[in-house]
Amino acid sequence: MPPAAEQPSTVARAAGGSLWTVGWRFASRGLGILSVAVLARVLKPADFGIIALGSGLAQSLDHLTHLGTEEALIRARDPASLWDTGFTLSLLRACVMAALLLALAVPAAHLFADRRLIVVMAALAAGALLDGAANIGTVEWRRALRLDLDVRLQFAPRLIGVAVNIAGALILRSYLALVAGMLVQRALQCAASWHMHPMRPRLSLAAWRELAPVSLWSWLTALAMLVRQRGPLLLVGGLAGTGAAGLFNIASEIASMPTTELLEPMTRAVYPALAAEPATGASHAWLRVAAVAAIVTLPGGVGIALVARPLVRLGFGSGWEGAVPALRILALAGSASTFGLFGLTHFLAEGKLRTILAVTTAAAAARVLLLAALIPAAGMTGAAMAVAASVVLEDSLAIGLALRGTESAVRSLAAVLWRPALATAAMALAVPPVLDAIAAPLPALLAGIAAGMAAYAAILTLAWLAAGRPLAAETGFLDLFRGTA
Repeated sequence: MPPAAEQPSTVARAAGGSLWTVGWRFASRGLGILSVAVLARVLKPADFGIIALGSGLAQSLDHLTHLGTEEALIRARDPASLWDTGFTLSLLRACVMAALLLALAVPAAHLFADRRLIVVMAALAAGALLDGAANIGTVEWRRALRLDLDVRLQFAPRLIGVAVNIAGALILRSYLALVAGMLVQRALQCAASWHMHPMRPRLSLAAWRELAPVSLWSWLTALAMLVRQRGPLLLVGGLAGTGAAGLFNIASEIASMPTTELLEPMTRAVYPALAAEPATGASHAWLRVAAVAAIVTLPGGVGIALVARPLVRLGFGSGWEGAVPALRILALAGSASTFGLFGLTHFLAEGKLRTILAVTTAAAAARVLLLAALIPAAGMTGAAMAVAASVVLEDSLAIGLALRGTESAVRSLAAVLWRPALATAAMALAVPPVLDAIAAPLPALLAGIAAGMAAYAAILTLAWLAAGRPLAAETGFLDLFRGTA
């Protein structure tokens, strides 16, 4: 039986949460695009680059100190005795991370030959403390699949943070505007967590033994993710300077939009549902949701690659054209990551942390080797090629392990994918002639998007009708947005 006919309860429970989280990510990304569109005309690529490098170091330490506390609380059958310890561990972790950021500020400034990094790192240390001091009770919303409350927690701080970014840039014309927006957003979100949730956790480490095994495996996985995710940006910045780092960061941000704005919110919503019923969550439940997501993410990544040039010209103006080749490569790789990401979420829900560690470590090792080989030869484009190849490897491993021993699932996967794949191919043929015929970036972008959407929707619908209207991803997509399954 195809994935679309299995375990409808999982999709039904996650549908509302997916809509809230996906909707929020689109709104948040829209605010971010608006902000960057303004800031790119006021600030310089090096201003974005210095923030990207500082954030990259902070995210590296975030992975380095990751304990998996939230995931453990969501997966726990009775977390009542764990909340205080979870909060204390989160706060202690934040203090360690802030101390490390401050300690690394001056060495990082010397390494990248830019003393502005000292200010950026100090601000990021303050932000880490604010994150750690947030009310851990908000994790309870995820357990209950009340992700609408999670969205409400983030909305106002995000909106105000963007306003501070834009106003600060227009007044200061400096990277300090980005720093101020980040701090304001985190401070408001921390305050909102205590205002919106009644839980008042205390300082305690009484249940540390229950969380320690999970924390160990999560920490090891985080180390592998640290190498996998932060290596490209840091190497590009170290070898080519902050300007190149800014270009590569912009390319990565745009290329990852289908993943960050669709896949990650959906996996965030599906994970609690899978974790709540691991015994009854059939092995193909994750595959069904992934098939639904692939209808959007597969053409999304390919579409971004097709309209990369007018998108960059319109969104960021002159001086950013160097991001186009890397953007195209990364977007194409990201378009195929749907099933791999959902496969890893399936492993996480079942507590198979060793499997996640093995897959992530293999991908990280491959990425390092490929970066070392390709960056000296091809620069930023080589870095994009290395990232793309390691993404394909990781997704292949995740899918292979998740479907191991289930030939019916492999057949079902092929039966689900051929229609969106065919429709995406039709879109790829329809868009380039439209772009070639229009010179101005805005009309070209709008016409390209319209042509791509029309071609994709038409071929997908015709293929579905020709297949006999199967109960598959297409109907699951409609069910998802009706909140039923």
